[in-house]
Amino acid sequence: MSTEGEKTESEEGMPPATIEATPEEEKETEKTQFYPSHSLPSEETEVFDEKKIEKMKEIEKKLDDILGLIEEETMQLSEFIVEEKSLMKESCIFLRKILKKLRISFKIPANVVYLIEKPKNIFLNDEGHLILVYEDGRVISKPLEEYSPEIIMTVIWEILPELANSIRLYREKISRRVSFFDKVKKEFKNVFRVFASSESESEEYMEEEPEKDLSKAIEEE
Repeated sequence: MSTEGEKTESEEGMPPATIEATPEEEKETEKTQFYPSHSLPSEETEVFDEKKIEKMKEIEKKLDDILGLIEEETMQLSEFIVEEKSLMKESCIFLRKILKKLRISFKIPANVVYLIEKPKNIFLNDEGHLILVYEDGRVISKPLEEYSPEIIMTVIWEILPELANSIRLYREKISRRVSFFDKVKKEFKNVFRVFASSESESEEYMEEEPEKDLSKAIEEE
């Protein structure tokens, strides 16, 4: 005869007994269940929370302000991009004409120009082409305006001092020529005045001689 303790040990190893629901109980569980409003989940009650609604209004206002700022900045950015491209191209064209007129080229330090692959030498020739020479012998030559704005700015900034000096020297050269021609013109003008004066006196003499001859002939008669 088994004791109470033995029953407990044998029952622990067995699965719990299942209780089948009656048809009436199944129908009862399938019915829609209703809850009072105060017992609804918190996610539903947040929609009707006045503080939450005010917070959402503030967020929407800030969003509208930020989007409006982005729209304004985008419009200005678009204008600046178009203007930058135009000014950059025109500047490079004028620079090319200046270099060609002065017949000068520049060697630019390779370490000052930002390039992914560093060249050995960088030149800006009198045709306005930026020439990159690499260690392996490769040479890339393109018009300056075809490079990025940052590279163009760097190149122009590097050549400006020497370009200004070249323009000064060219101005001095022109100034010496102007001085030369000014002096020559004055002397030529003086010579011309002498010749003009001499020709005028000769013409006056030629006009006076026939009159004297006529007077002398009348007196002799």
